[in-house]
Amino acid sequence: MPAPEHGIAIETLPARRIAAIRFPGAPDDAMLAAREAELRGWLDANGHRAAGAAEHAYYDAPFIPAPLRRNELWLPLA
Repeated sequence: MPAPEHGIAIETLPARRIAAIRFPGAPDDAMLAAREAELRGWLDANGHRAAGAAEHAYYDAPFIPAPLRRNELWLPLA
């Protein structure tokens, strides 16, 4: 793997189990809160339990049109 550019860090994280929900758009606080509530509701309804704070993953550059952007919200599982 090539060395990252200045200002970019690559770190190795320990293995873990997460639940994820994928969604399009340009997320704001309200959208993230709604997706987190949706994922937590699904986990509760299906006998799973979240064990920590939500994390967000954004996969596209800011100049990509909002409807085409790919995002995920992650919750670690107990």
